[in-house]
Amino acid sequence: MRKKVFKTLVAVLALAAVTGPVRGQTVPDVEYNLRGIPQGWTATANGNNVTVTDGKTAPIDPASPVSLTPPAADIHRVQNVTLSSITINLDEVDMTNPPVVIVCGDGDTITGSVTGDIFIILPDLQQVNPAGPKVTFKNANIVNTSTTHAAVFVQGNGTIAIEGTNTIASNADGQPGIAMGDGDGHTITFIGAGDLDVNCGSGAVGLNLNGATCVNNATGHITIAGFAPVYSVPTVRTNLNYNGGRQALLTAGTVTQGGTMYYSTDGENWTATVPTALDAGNYNTYYKIEPSGLYQGVEPTLVGTVTINKVYWTGTVTVTNAIENQTEKYRAKYQGQGTLSSWHYRWDSSYGWTLSSPVSNPSVLSTFGKQWLATIAADKNHYQTQISGSFK
Repeated sequence: MRKKVFKTLVAVLALAAVTGPVRGQTVPDVEYNLRGIPQGWTATANGNNVTVTDGKTAPIDPASPVSLTPPAADIHRVQNVTLSSITINLDEVDMTNPPVVIVCGDGDTITGSVTGDIFIILPDLQQVNPAGPKVTFKNANIVNTSTTHAAVFVQGNGTIAIEGTNTIASNADGQPGIAMGDGDGHTITFIGAGDLDVNCGSGAVGLNLNGATCVNNATGHITIAGFAPVYSVPTVRTNLNYNGGRQALLTAGTVTQGGTMYYSTDGENWTATVPTALDAGNYNTYYKIEPSGLYQGVEPTLVGTVTINKVYWTGTVTVTNAIENQTEKYRAKYQGQGTLSSWHYRWDSSYGWTLSSPVSNPSVLSTFGKQWLATIAADKNHYQTQISGSFK
């Protein structure tokens, strides 16, 4: 058996009450949850209080009439009380006693302009139509001034069709233009050939999905101010030393929703893979995000400066002795990379070093010297390196 369930919003100001029925939905003969209840409101079913947590009621018997009561300081007036698909002209909405709630049904069209404490709800129809209601915004200009809720609230799945030029905005700090509650596993879909700008107050995002997903099927123009991608920033790598091969300068970031991350070392040339470098030196690193769908991108941003350190040359010196002109002398030979720039020798540490000239490798050194010193010249990746030892 299927029943029509009608819900009532009740408002209280001192001793006065303003009551209006909210569109009824056909639901199975099972318990249901009412969603999208503004902060501070209370709910009753058959006169008994119903627990409200994060805008969602505890299970309610389908036969129970439900009332929602805003805080005592509010007067609440409900628009859209018929059951058939209708056109709601915002120019005709009475904003005398705000806030005003408009509860939309499947097939409704919203047109006209309104500025003030306005709350447009696309109800959760998951028990009847899992796809949710389809509501058309046609040349609608909605500016919500409330500090406690978004301009449009999608309770479950929903489709927004756009015709003409439309704006959905909240101008209070922290409030999005469109919010989606109980969002995990739900989808909001945009279709149509019109233009839609969704804006938000400072510190908010234009579209707050709250765990839901967003699909852009629009053939027109959609911009959602502040709809930021979900991502983690890349980080610079540290303690890098020259090793003769190319080394990654960054640990890659990730984008889980909203686009593709690109990297650069000059802010002009970009790649989807993290930059690498061969030579020692300092490298500025940047990232940006190219947006996809309804998401905004991230402008080129400096990650930091990455340093690949110079290193010392590694090499060895071998020493052999020989008889030259009946005199025993020694040959010292450097084996390794780099350019040998000088040989020195001395008798011991009490003497200064004597340059062996000309420089050759191997070098013939006098028998008067017991100690040797080889110097390998610096280059762009290596420090000047000195290796010392004894002949015998």
